[in-house]
Amino acid sequence: MTQATKKRVQDIPSEPAHSSSHMPLSIGILGCGNMGSAIIKALSGHAAKGDFRLFAWNRTKETLERLAAAGLPVAACSTPQELAKHADMIFLCVKPPQIADMTALVAQSFADAGKRNGILVSIAAATSLEAMRKAAGKKCFVTRIMPTTTLAVGQGLFALVNDGTMPQEVCNQIRSILLLMGNVYEMSEEKLMLFSAAVGCAPGFIFHLLQGMVDGAVALGFPRAQAHEMVVGTTLGCALLARESALSLNELRDQVTSPGGMTIQGVAVLERTGCRGHIMDALEAAYRKGVQLDKK
Repeated sequence: MTQATKKRVQDIPSEPAHSSSHMPLSIGILGCGNMGSAIIKALSGHAAKGDFRLFAWNRTKETLERLAAAGLPVAACSTPQELAKHADMIFLCVKPPQIADMTALVAQSFADAGKRNGILVSIAAATSLEAMRKAAGKKCFVTRIMPTTTLAVGQGLFALVNDGTMPQEVCNQIRSILLLMGNVYEMSEEKLMLFSAAVGCAPGFIFHLLQGMVDGAVALGFPRAQAHEMVVGTTLGCALLARESALSLNELRDQVTSPGGMTIQGVAVLERTGCRGHIMDALEAAYRKGVQLDKK
């Protein structure tokens, strides 16, 4: 990593970069765990081009040092208050028990910095918008999103809570940033848990199924690395075909299930073992667990 890159990562710039009317001047990430780091990585290309500035704070400095070592164009802040001083929109990526306290701290820091239009976006599943608004005390705009881990490769899906209480201009600002990382679905807070079960948990289910396919290919005699490459490549192709084709998923499946052929024999096994029913049960179980956690 060059000295110039180190400076860009570690030093807070004194002059703001130019931004479009649809983008905030700067974006902050409060909490750089798996999801916070993924957001930084997903937005780093746009920050490197000067579309906006990226700032981050994390409780442990080691995480920020790893981001710096990766050469990402993000400036490390020493406190959440410093983050609020430099960022106009902050993604709150800490654990649910910390959300209320951090919301109050950031809201006050926005107010102390004279930022009446500061925006705080929580990714936590178990803290309601009402609780966040109470903690913020009308000192900044607050809302919730539910992301998927696929945002790290620019293919995220986001549920954005829009209950009509925020100005549409603010909602559009948030949406414009999320669209840089994937697709956005605006919905009521009541539907957020449904989204979490059906979409937010989906990568875990899909990776589990893919692992089974890899293991099956290994059992047939392929080296594991080659099996992984082939299964992931086939899955990517199927996803793109499903997105681009006007055919339904059943019709696409029927195209490769010739009468008396190999594929239909495998599909018959999946049907007899209730594969689709098990997947539906998995989504329902995830939803029930989410509701249980939300009540704590």
